[in-house]
Amino acid sequence: FSNGEIATAVLEGFTIFNGTAPNGGGIRIDSLSSPTIVDNIVVQNESTSEGGGISCRGGSDATIRKNTILNNQVNGVTWYGSGGGLHCFASSPTVCNNLFVGNFASYRGGGLCIDAGSMPVVANNIVCENLAEWGAGIQCQSTGVPLIVCCTIVANHASDRGGALELRDNVSADVFNTI
Repeated sequence: FSNGEIATAVLEGFTIFNGTAPNGGGIRIDSLSSPTIVDNIVVQNESTSEGGGISCRGGSDATIRKNTILNNQVNGVTWYGSGGGLHCFASSPTVCNNLFVGNFASYRGGGLCIDAGSMPVVANNIVCENLAEWGAGIQCQSTGVPLIVCCTIVANHASDRGGALELRDNVSADVFNTI
């Protein structure tokens, strides 16, 4: 999605499998696009930079809901390798009722990475068994104030810091009713 699509542009009911790209191995949302991504299985996709499963960037305010985002990976070098399941960069999507399981980021944000001025609403998601060096469940860096509410963040593993949630670079997040 890179042509300014709006919420009526819907991707629903697909299995997105075995994709490869520098950003958004499975799905890339960019250039002020705000589609609705619902009821999909995003599995075993790979990125070399950001967003193994899904990349949401460039002012995009997508709705990402009721998806299974499973076993995606991002393998980058130095500061790349962010957002195994989902990477938000200068975007503010609504991310609700998804399952983020078994995703891997070589650097940060195994399940989700929220970065560079992004202010998403992250609600009612299950984030489990994801791996990263920093912020294995959810990692927030250089961002606004994301809202994380009613999420279950369990059994994630960080090799350095932030197994469940890591906030970096003076970032704060509004976190409510989350375990």
